[in-house]
Amino acid sequence: MMRRVLALIAVLAMVAGPPFLLLAWGFTDWSTITLWSATDVRVLLGALTAIGWLAWAVWMLAFVLELGVALSGRPVRFTLPGLALPRAVASALITALLASGAASMAQAAPATGTPAHLVAAQEAPTTAASEGQPVALAQ
Repeated sequence: MMRRVLALIAVLAMVAGPPFLLLAWGFTDWSTITLWSATDVRVLLGALTAIGWLAWAVWMLAFVLELGVALSGRPVRFTLPGLALPRAVASALITALLASGAASMAQAAPATGTPAHLVAAQEAPTTAASEGQPVALAQ
């Protein structure tokens, strides 16, 4: 349960955190940039903000792809360069979110001991084999 909560907090922080921080602290006044001034740091701030938005867009693309894979059960047939690490992180977080609920339910279910197909095989009558007659194999 704790792993699921931590994964949910991490997903929320990685989905909603960067846009909030980029809007709050990033450079947003693009009309005041003077490209030909040597001491204008707003060009650097604008570039860093644009890189931040691009990185967040790559993360969201990887997250949406992995969420689609997890919910549909079908793998994505194409690969994009640069998405290996974000997709691995997104896959781990989504797996922690979705699989930990099934794991906790499996732990809560009582153990029955022997699987049903083994119990049925043990309880099958063996009278024909004990009488020396041939036994037909079920297919």
